[in-house]
Amino acid sequence: MRYALLILVLVMPAAAQPAKVVATPAVTAAGAVTVGAAGPTLVEAAAEDGSWIALCQARADTDHDGVVYVRSTNWGLTGDQLAAYLVAGSGDGSAIDDILANDPSNRRLVIERNKRRLLFQPPEPELDLTALGATSAQFEPSGDRLVYAVHAGKAEKLRVRELATGHEVELDPGPGVIYSYRVEDGWVIAEMVANKGQWVVNASHRPRRCWVGSNSDVSSSSGTPPTETLLPLGGGPARVVPDLIRTFGTLLLRRTKAGAIVTEGANGATHELVPATCAGFVVSSDPTAGSVIVACKGGQLIEYRPGVKPRSIGVAITPPTADEASEKGRFLFDGGKDGNSVVIDLKLGTKRETGFFQNLEYAHGDLAIVQRGNSVVAIDGAHERVLGAVERYPTTLRAGTFLYLEPVLVDLATGQAVGVAPSRSMLQNGFKQDVVANVKAVSRDGRLLVGFGGGRYDPAPGPLEWTLPAAMPADSAKATP
Repeated sequence: MRYALLILVLVMPAAAQPAKVVATPAVTAAGAVTVGAAGPTLVEAAAEDGSWIALCQARADTDHDGVVYVRSTNWGLTGDQLAAYLVAGSGDGSAIDDILANDPSNRRLVIERNKRRLLFQPPEPELDLTALGATSAQFEPSGDRLVYAVHAGKAEKLRVRELATGHEVELDPGPGVIYSYRVEDGWVIAEMVANKGQWVVNASHRPRRCWVGSNSDVSSSSGTPPTETLLPLGGGPARVVPDLIRTFGTLLLRRTKAGAIVTEGANGATHELVPATCAGFVVSSDPTAGSVIVACKGGQLIEYRPGVKPRSIGVAITPPTADEASEKGRFLFDGGKDGNSVVIDLKLGTKRETGFFQNLEYAHGDLAIVQRGNSVVAIDGAHERVLGAVERYPTTLRAGTFLYLEPVLVDLATGQAVGVAPSRSMLQNGFKQDVVANVKAVSRDGRLLVGFGGGRYDPAPGPLEWTLPAAMPADSAKATP
């Protein structure tokens, strides 16, 4: 009997134990406001004022190798499993089951706790979405409304909830099953299939937000593809809109069979905006201003507004072959000759080649912030200023008027760089050296939530800490792409 018990003990799997050894321990400053516990840490969401932070952390040795360790690979994360935590202000935080939806305005979250979907909306009490019948939820881009799916008998409906008042509107996406849905401008776009299981996508997937395993994008599909159905957020019948270009505020932009581009309202009424003779594609749009920039035949840029005479920008670009759905504001970027990037000022009608790879990070009014090679550049009207040196593939974070473009923090209110990620002297591979902080979040008052140590693309060692950026290097404005 003693031998049987011994064998039973030997073959029983060991439960995951709290870590006694963390592969990369955190180094935090004395008296710092810390977030989370010891262990590899990812930040999934953070309030702009830092009052709450949603984390994925590995706090247990789930693979039983004696250390708690998570690292990034080309196929996803590997190591010990992550778990979700919600931290109010500072400290270890409380465990939750999952993080289901992020509010783009960083005021709220949809989480799962004890198998119930909850709207986390401080300082208001949590709202039990499961009690309302919600099977899934998505925030509107402004964060002011929440759209959630419910079962209504054998049918599925969508409800739009005004979060400030609790007022709800129910939307009927029509017959079939909701495969997925998203919210754009004043519309809900639902992907509908006739029957459950009719459209099947086979792919590696993450069963929850905090997940260590493959993130492979390789997938295959079978069956009849979903039908895209549009529903006005304020209520109205579901519609299938052929040749849709994009949502345009409360209107839609679509192309007619004759080739004209029209605006279309929720009631189906249309107004021709771009004549068929233009024979071009949309390259930029601003629904607030009612402006659409089109590259007509030959690449000539023309601005169209309802009820206003078309305006020639006076610049031509390489003729596009498809519509561009994004909003870009005043500045437009084109590939130019030989792959050199071109900056086009739609207000001044100017065009200049930069000779470098560049990526638009921010554009509003007269200010654009771009990454150009290994520099961050502010384009302010007709002028350009180099703000500092950045990584070739930088981490980008935003809160309030602050934009973090690794490792530079930019104040968008002034268009100036105000600091860089701080560094700290610590042991690395047995040698003492200065280690640059791994920045995971930014607050609207310009603080950085950081961890020190570990790989640049790996989860940061926890606990994290809130800190101020370091001063800009004296020669930062001399940085070259």
